Amino acid sequence: MPANNKQTEASIEHAIEKLQQQENPNLSAIAREFGVPYSRLRARWKGRKSLFARPSHGQRFDSAQEKALCSWIDYNDGLGLSLKRAKRWLERHPQYRIRRRKSLDIERKRAHDVNLIREWFTRLRAAIDAHGIQPLDIYNFDETGFQIGVGRDQWIITREPRRKIVAGVHTNREYVTVVEAISTDGFIIPPLIILSAQQIQYRWFNDLNQDERIAVTDTGYTNDQLTY
Repeated sequence: MPANNKQTEASIEHAIEKLQQQENPNLSAIAREFGVPYSRLRARWKGRKSLFARPSHGQRFDSAQEKALCSWIDYNDGLGLSLKRAKRWLERHPQYRIRRRKSLDIERKRAHDVNLIREWFTRLRAAIDAHGIQPLDIYNFDETGFQIGVGRDQWIITREPRRKIVAGVHTNREYVTVVEAISTDGFIIPPLIILSAQQIQYRWFNDLNQDERIAVTDTGYTNDQLTY
């Protein structure tokens, strides 16, 4: 029996040459004669390429196809529509990287302006100084929204190593909001979950703790009427 794949392939080549000389090829007998696996000899006899004639490392594309794919990724990367993960392809093209792209509301994406943010904090500092606002009266209020039917963040392929990558999404979906707040001196208000509904149905929940807060609004967003 041949010791390795290269020897096996060489033996199969010789076996096929002999089969081609036979009027009624006997694959079983030739496989035994040359000490090669019958199934592999049969596959090669029917036209399958050898391991060494196929693209290496499970590679499915030839060089022209890979070049075209690189160009296509570059084009879509510029549009913010880059490919998802393709590990083995990336190993052959280290100039591309896997980066995580976050979904962000289109209007919020447009508001990411450094000058606008700096101006806001300048006005905040002025208001604190003018009115003598104390740390216990300053709260950081944060909210997290869950859009039902909208996908999570994605891993994409891109040339960009550092720039933050976001994709605009439409927000015409059913919405659930979770809000929380903490004061500058460290006092924490329990989180509040806001559902899209007309009234709370307690059969929706099991074993709620006393510090858990549930509220409803028509939209699932916060408003100026909710208190807790």
